[in-house]
Amino acid sequence: PVSLPGSDNDAIYIWQAVGQYYNGNPVYKIGVTSARLGTKRIEQCAGKWGFEFELICCEAVQCKATDLEKKLLILGEDPKFQGVDGYSEFRALSDSALYAAVSMICGAM
Repeated sequence: PVSLPGSDNDAIYIWQAVGQYYNGNPVYKIGVTSARLGTKRIEQCAGKWGFEFELICCEAVQCKATDLEKKLLILGEDPKFQGVDGYSEFRALSDSALYAAVSMICGAM
């Protein structure tokens, strides 16, 4: 596995963990990356979990991505995944919660 350089904290992503559901809603991973890395962080994280992923968005933002991530993680329900890097940033989101999350990201671009 290739180690990625640290985050520039200038991009945020959401991807769906294909086939994962919690309380009837699909599970998504919300996270911070660097615009220069594109989807590398997503591919690395999904691979660690053994999940296929469907990219929802990966966008450069004007604010600190970690600040936006904190707001996004209030949405939905924690599916209580454990043990692998990034487990605390998974959320089960209804369609309306996913729409709200994408809207928040679009507002920060």
